[in-house]
Amino acid sequence: MDKLGMANSIEIRNPFLDYHLINTAFSIPSRYKTKNKEPKYILKKSLENILPHEILYRKKMGFCVPLQEWAGEIMLDYTEQNLKSFVRNTELFTEEGLNAQIQAIRKGNKAYTNQLWTIYFLMAWFKKWMSA
Repeated sequence: MDKLGMANSIEIRNPFLDYHLINTAFSIPSRYKTKNKEPKYILKKSLENILPHEILYRKKMGFCVPLQEWAGEIMLDYTEQNLKSFVRNTELFTEEGLNAQIQAIRKGNKAYTNQLWTIYFLMAWFKKWMSA
């Protein structure tokens, strides 16, 4: 299910795919779906006996991926190994600029980690789909 959703840029929540539940949700007038600016009011009320209040009504939290821990050396090594050909083939970046970011990360500066993560995936995508 997850792969199908991601392949089509759709966020799928499996428990909510039952067509009876969907039909019921669509039959409820919009004015009842929020109360006191609380989104998902009906859903949260229905779960009050199951989930603790502090979880059910907490502020929305983001999810930060620990890039350094998950892909540190693998990401850096791959980027370094493919740097020259990627820069030559795409002309999007300079070798010096990307190399400076890699070296900064290797020295402990985490400021470039998110950018390098993006470059890493762009390189891998380009290598698979554009270099053939």
